[in-house]
Amino acid sequence: MRCSNCNAELKNNAKFCTECGTAVKNVSFCHSCGAENDPLAKFCTNCGAAMGGAGESIEKLMQKAEKYDENEDYEKAFYWYEKAAQQGYASGQYNLGVMYDNGDGIPQDKQKALYWYEKAAQQGYANAQCNLGIMYDNGDGIPQDKQKVFYWYEKAAKQGDENAQKFLDENKNKY
Repeated sequence: MRCSNCNAELKNNAKFCTECGTAVKNVSFCHSCGAENDPLAKFCTNCGAAMGGAGESIEKLMQKAEKYDENEDYEKAFYWYEKAAQQGYASGQYNLGVMYDNGDGIPQDKQKALYWYEKAAQQGYANAQCNLGIMYDNGDGIPQDKQKVFYWYEKAAKQGDENAQKFLDENKNKY
């Protein structure tokens, strides 16, 4: 195993990289239920499923979520997006926001959509920043706030988000 920060070789069961001091997150995810487990566990402590070695990365969690989302199996998509979001993955946070915003397979909840969009937006996720601009512009489940509208649209536009740039171009003299 290698350090995620400096790529140095890590000793077995290391808690910190000896080269740069970065803490090592030594966790694997159950392929069946998504629960966190010790990477050396043979069976999931949550559901009892056999563990497949190193467990699943955030990217694999997202692949599962996206597959279920594309097939409109929103309950399973939500489950896997939530697992990724709880690990701090911006794309998972954004997609949870979308699901709450639209009520895809779950009860629509604008406050939870706002929460997850903000988590992703604070990590620089342009789509979440743009969606926050839309929510604040429309007063969609939250009070309208023109300052926040422009704040989030500007952040998204600086990253090349075409919808945000279009909004700014069309509204620069409106407010």
